[in-house]
Amino acid sequence: KHSSTREAHISFETPGGSIFRFEVMNPGKTSPFFEEGYGLKAMRERLEKVGGSLDIHHDERQFVVSGSIRLTKTERIE
Repeated sequence: KHSSTREAHISFETPGGSIFRFEVMNPGKTSPFFEEGYGLKAMRERLEKVGGSLDIHHDERQFVVSGSIRLTKTERIE
């Protein structure tokens, strides 16, 4: 939505199994007048509610949204 292209690069990782990280990168020209709207604000609030974080970076070449949350271990009851 915030880039001039429909192309996106998406990555997910769980290094060490203790944290979940994601990144969505849209290459292409971005608007210099970016303002965090309802969708990104809601995403940030949800991540922060569970102790996670959301970062947004944009410049003349790309728009990147990345975030992370700590994973918790659950015990299986048999």
